[in-house]
Amino acid sequence: MSPSRIEEPQNNSSPALIGLPDEILLQVLGYLNQIDAIQLSLTCMRFKEVTRQRLYKVIHVYNKGRARIPKDYYSAHYTNSTQMSWNTFSRMIGDESVTPLCKIVSFQNDHNLDVANLEILASVLESCVFVIYRIAQSSVQRWILKQKDPSRVHTHYISSPTKHYMEDDGRIHVKHLTIVDSDEISLEKELRKYDNLSSLYIKYLRDDTELQRISVRKLKLLKPTVEEMSQVFKCFDVGIITSLDLAVASDDIVALAPRFKSLRTLKIKKSSEILVDFAICLPENSLMYLAIPNTRSHSMNSMLLCHRLSLREIICGFQVDFLFCGEISKVKRKFGFLKMELWQYPNLQYVRFDAVALKAVHDEKDIGRHFSPVKFHD
Repeated sequence: MSPSRIEEPQNNSSPALIGLPDEILLQVLGYLNQIDAIQLSLTCMRFKEVTRQRLYKVIHVYNKGRARIPKDYYSAHYTNSTQMSWNTFSRMIGDESVTPLCKIVSFQNDHNLDVANLEILASVLESCVFVIYRIAQSSVQRWILKQKDPSRVHTHYISSPTKHYMEDDGRIHVKHLTIVDSDEISLEKELRKYDNLSSLYIKYLRDDTELQRISVRKLKLLKPTVEEMSQVFKCFDVGIITSLDLAVASDDIVALAPRFKSLRTLKIKKSSEILVDFAICLPENSLMYLAIPNTRSHSMNSMLLCHRLSLREIICGFQVDFLFCGEISKVKRKFGFLKMELWQYPNLQYVRFDAVALKAVHDEKDIGRHFSPVKFHD
């Protein structure tokens, strides 16, 4: 081909993309890496608007003391959601260019959510789903149960009978349930009304409580007065449970461990010996997230090695769902025993003591792995 025939390439990709419907363009942008997606959003208003739609689709609202997000996680999930303080969120409610974009809004707790605020949010965010992880106010509990459109709230907290508040068929939308077992409430009758639960948190489970067959993927039991926990698990389809969080446990659950074929997250707070025995008896290389006791033992090393290929995170101390930028020396001391053995855990990402974490990284120069401070998004 002669030089005179060479022509400058025509850039037809942008006009073609701009003409796509929003829902298709969102899918296309979703396949780009985050750097390219962000740069593309700066090229024209059309791409900026579509990226904005994705960014505000899911909003996480925190009260104060913002949870820090690891930088590598933030970069990979930049356009999937956004987080903001309650003050910023409350000011944003009046922005008509943003509120129609909101599909899911989650709150750490109901600290700022009195009934008046909830009514305002429900009227402004007409098609939005609300997720409230911890509910303490009885007035908020009643407001949720009285919603005409039960599909808008996927989390229920029950501490008293609910038959006067909500029709049973409205509970099909509820995914997460916290329920208090007490003399005032029939745990069996209330649980029978929830057929589509993903997670269940039972507070103060009594020894005389009889439960129907329950299928949930995440199970948390706080302060059970049951002497034999194996009796409790007869009510659950343990083969599908992916997350198990127990305040205490009894020796008899160890024999049930092989049946927990889907378990990926394990926390047993006050029974460290039972935790070790139970984890060792689980299917090999099945646990991904494990909370270990403060006191290290030889058996604990054996427990970790049983899941060395699957472990992603090891937690010690009080357990929270967020990280802070804090003093890492305590974390180094707590997990010093893993320093020379880190090569045996090829998929381990974080070790955490309280709310401070270290990241396990690969050192290409030494062809090995070591712990490094977590870099946070500012």
